[in-house]
Amino acid sequence: MGKNLFPILSGNIIKIVFILVGASIPFLGVSYFVFPLSFTKGFAISLVMAYLDIYVALFGIKKALAFASEPHKGLATFHKYTFFRVVNIAVMFFLLSKVLRLKDYASGLCVGFLLIHILLFIYLVLITRSKGSVEKGE
Repeated sequence: MGKNLFPILSGNIIKIVFILVGASIPFLGVSYFVFPLSFTKGFAISLVMAYLDIYVALFGIKKALAFASEPHKGLATFHKYTFFRVVNIAVMFFLLSKVLRLKDYASGLCVGFLLIHILLFIYLVLITRSKGSVEKGE
């Protein structure tokens, strides 16, 4: 696999998020026709939450990579953004469950958030395979 097969795999953070949006739209369409409306609404809300989470995670990684010569500073930066992600998601789930009382949407919230992270994992595996930086057995 080369750059011809995946021309935008090495793009910036916004491109990665848009790839994930495009990959999740078919799942959202299927959920609209297969599952109850409350599931689909929760699923759509969690997709937006997951896009924000992925953006923050990738932005933190990008900031941490700037300290490649000083690994301790890079790791501290990465941990700062990881803490921000955890607080951000906790606040969003709290607001959705307690303030907006979206108890019927809970299953859709969890499934959508999990789906985006699985799609990101698949995307990252494709990037490493296409770049040839990961060999079998490593």
